[in-house]
Amino acid sequence: WLPGSLFGGSACAAPTEDQIADQAESTQNDFNSENPSQSEGNTSPSTTMAAAAAGALSLNDIDVDAIALISESTIKLSGALIVSARDNSEIDVDAGAGALSVNLAKSSSSGAASIGFSVAINEIDNDVSALIKDPVGDIIVGENIILDAESRTKIENIAVSGSASVTNNSDGKTVSIAGVVSWSDNLIDNDIETGIVNSSDQKINVHSAGYISIEARDNATIKVDAGGIAIGLAKGSGFTGSAAVGASVANNEIDNSTKAYAQNVNLTSTASELEYLTSSSGKKSLQLGDIVKVSSDHSAGGTVGGYYRYISFVEDLDINYKELDSYTYNLIEPPQFDLSTENFSKTSRWLDITDEVTKQDGQALGILISSTNSSTIDSLSISGTAAASKSSDGTSLTLSLAGAFAYNTIKGETLAYSTGGDISSASGLAVNAADTSKINADAGGVALAASMGKSSGALSVGFSESRNNIGTDTERHTVLAYISDSELIQAERIDIEANAASTIEALSFSGALAATSGKDGAAGSFTGSGAASYNKIYSNVESYIENGQNVQSTGDINIKVEDSSSIDANAIGASVALSSSSG
Repeated sequence: WLPGSLFGGSACAAPTEDQIADQAESTQNDFNSENPSQSEGNTSPSTTMAAAAAGALSLNDIDVDAIALISESTIKLSGALIVSARDNSEIDVDAGAGALSVNLAKSSSSGAASIGFSVAINEIDNDVSALIKDPVGDIIVGENIILDAESRTKIENIAVSGSASVTNNSDGKTVSIAGVVSWSDNLIDNDIETGIVNSSDQKINVHSAGYISIEARDNATIKVDAGGIAIGLAKGSGFTGSAAVGASVANNEIDNSTKAYAQNVNLTSTASELEYLTSSSGKKSLQLGDIVKVSSDHSAGGTVGGYYRYISFVEDLDINYKELDSYTYNLIEPPQFDLSTENFSKTSRWLDITDEVTKQDGQALGILISSTNSSTIDSLSISGTAAASKSSDGTSLTLSLAGAFAYNTIKGETLAYSTGGDISSASGLAVNAADTSKINADAGGVALAASMGKSSGALSVGFSESRNNIGTDTERHTVLAYISDSELIQAERIDIEANAASTIEALSFSGALAATSGKDGAAGSFTGSGAASYNKIYSNVESYIENGQNVQSTGDINIKVEDSSSIDANAIGASVALSSSSG
């Protein structure tokens, strides 16, 4: 006997000897009885209950700064100047949970309940920079100047959960309830930046006998599958009910800034002829920025006649830098490749620059400032529920609800520009910003309900919603390519281009089925399904020359904006209700 003061009252009185004897007799009668719920010592109905719950939670976060920097320096060298930063951060996580509850006891009333949930929350927030910042004197280089920053961050996530509840009670009423929730939340928020920046009032000259390339690339990817299934089954002789409820949610966002620029510096390239290797050149040592033309007899990958720039120098070194001292760095040999067997379609190693070379009619592209964004979200959210109940001598009711939701957003800026400095190229000049962001989203909810009894009813509802945005009404997806505040812009050909080819492909589907069968009473089935898809692209795409006092070209000057963004969306819903009664 527990003291009542534990629950806020006075102490309980101890039972008398007569009360103890009566309780012992009641317990013995209850033990000997075939139906304990109606035993001589227990006149109240017995109740049995089974319950199960399972959950999975995964929380992951990457916050990294990958910075290659030359700061407050004077640079004069006869070879090439290369500043490169690369980020390949990746989160690959699976979260799953399952719950099962079974109650087969015979009693006046019984029940089973189960719930399963799976939650995964992932975030990558990185800065990737390749910069020459605030040089204290002119930069003079005998070969190429290359600044290159690339991010290939990736989140891959599977979040699934399931639950099932089963009851079977031939002696009374029974209820079965199952619920499931799967939730996946993913965010990539990166800054990718490459450039030469001078914050002083004095102009700095950057001179290369080769070409000058300033490139930033973003290839962020989110791939997520979220799904859940709930099943509720009940069978009894009295009132019998079953319910299954499921929801699956995928919420994904990429918000990246990608910039390539020159600020308050004078850029000069004297390169006139395009220098390249061919795929038939055999085994060669490569530096970042080297160009290879695919020969007509090449079959290992790549477009015949195409030009490809080598971009994965740091990765291919395959060196444990922690084991090196400062002197050893100078002895690192560049990686070697057999170009005759190289797959030039491997985008992590080779960048297709065929279009750029074609525009220059085979001449060198003396100065290139380029920023590209190829962010991708691939999302699948599915929820399914099934509930069935049968009563041999009473009322049977069934409820089944399933919902699937997908919310995806890509936003940010892609900028390529030169401001506050002169530009002079003995061959071509190109400032390019390009965006090919893509969202592929599928969401589906399916619900099934069946009920049998003297009087029976079934309700099933399936619903799915997909909301996908590239940019928002307050923060447009921006793609800009421009030159501003230059006293002199001079090249054989000038191309300033901003291209947007954002894509949304969305499918939202739902289904619901309800069936009832009654005898000697009423039977009713109610069903509904809904599928909704909301998709919008908000973009700002511009290219221009502003405050260019003296623009000179012996060839074409091409300032171009192109937007070929598209939305392909489908929403499908279907529902069926069946009902029969013999009464």
